[in-house]
Amino acid sequence: MLRMITAAKEAGAYPVLVTAVHRRRFDYAEAIVDSHGDYLKAIKELAETEQIPLIDLAEKSRKLFEAYGVEGTKNLFMWSYPGEFILHPVGVQDNTHFQILRARLLADLIVEGIREAGINDLIIHLREGE
Repeated sequence: MLRMITAAKEAGAYPVLVTAVHRRRFDYAEAIVDSHGDYLKAIKELAETEQIPLIDLAEKSRKLFEAYGVEGTKNLFMWSYPGEFILHPVGVQDNTHFQILRARLLADLIVEGIREAGINDLIIHLREGE
């Protein structure tokens, strides 16, 4: 990751780190279970060490998914009944990949993170209301 950051800076790019989104995995208390291990901590430490803006999508997605709950998050992830989607004729229970609603909600969280981090080089490209 550090090599990519260095290469980006050398090319005149402005790196921004984004933590990984959580999967749909709840514990008995309906709290999100982290499936990323030390990766999230490492990204946060790298952002701090290299003084790179960080969007903590893991934390934002945890809050979002816990607000939707175990049943509500099925509408965010690729959960479907047999016959509901042509590409999944027998249905699917995928706790990693998005449905359109989730993709839009996560895009909103990224925009929120851009604004919170004060990444002016990106903020200027956002339309009003985004």
